[in-house]
Amino acid sequence: MTAQLNLHLLSAYNYASRVASGIVIVVGISVLLGWLFNISQLTRILPGFATMKANAALAFLFAGLSLGLVHIKPENRWLDLISKGAAGLTALIGLLTLCQYVFGWDLGIDQLLFKDTLDVETIYPGRMSPVGAVNLSMLGSALLLLDRS
Repeated sequence: MTAQLNLHLLSAYNYASRVASGIVIVVGISVLLGWLFNISQLTRILPGFATMKANAALAFLFAGLSLGLVHIKPENRWLDLISKGAAGLTALIGLLTLCQYVFGWDLGIDQLLFKDTLDVETIYPGRMSPVGAVNLSMLGSALLLLDRS
């Protein structure tokens, strides 16, 4: 009975992980398309809210890809490397943004993909919030540590 319950829970967790991966990928792509075609409705959760920055959307896309690849042929070394690379890029985007805040740097990554003309009231155009940077750093690190076996 316990083994059957554990298998059922494992199956449910795997399914939830795949769904979460798909949702994160769709959100990342939608926001990037919003920036590309200047559609502010795609860059905001709700009207009046701050926009999701392009770097954050790119990191979402990488995180979703990393999580999604975990479920495909765990013995495939190339997919594992791509998954780890995407996780590393997620963490790197968060860490570089965090370094910009902490050390007062401007690495030029905030508007590398798109110029931020939607949020004119921000001090750092195109830069995600410090909380977002911390969260993406932790998410990328967790995905790097995820065991595929």
